[in-house]
Amino acid sequence: VKLSVEGDTLVATGSASIEWARETKRLATLVPGISHYRDEQLVTISIPDLLERVNRTVVRFSSGSSMVEPQQRAALGAVVALLRDLDQAAFQSGQGVMRAILGSADETGPATLNIQLSKERAEAILAVLGGKELGGATTVITGILRPSKPFGSQGESGERIAILRASLAAANRGNEAARP
Repeated sequence: VKLSVEGDTLVATGSASIEWARETKRLATLVPGISHYRDEQLVTISIPDLLERVNRTVVRFSSGSSMVEPQQRAALGAVVALLRDLDQAAFQSGQGVMRAILGSADETGPATLNIQLSKERAEAILAVLGGKELGGATTVITGILRPSKPFGSQGESGERIAILRASLAAANRGNEAARP
């Protein structure tokens, strides 16, 4: 959280818990010289919570297909909002966000086809999320042939999925394109 004073207004930006934001709003005007409080640039969910929510994203595909189904598209709409909040919170805390979209295919069909299908699934998710310019994050597309348990814990044997992962990285403050 970053606090600043603009005239008689205390301004909060960054990321904070909902409890912190509520308590600060209640107490702000008790500070001598402060008559108002603004927090419209304050993200009221923690970065770890945002990361956890983004990292639970799993998109399912029909066999042999890289098309994102309508019900999956709707769920990804909420993920776009989470990613924007994560970008903003990370930037305001001096960090950046790295994203990976991991495509996967089941074991049916030749390995070369499955690798290509995995990559196409990751690219399809990237397109639905808004392309390579998702805020300040670096997006990595990875086509992965489905291992026996995809990416450690998600899914069951035979599933055709793509998983979104986000993590924090040092921000490149010299690159204004990295700003959300």
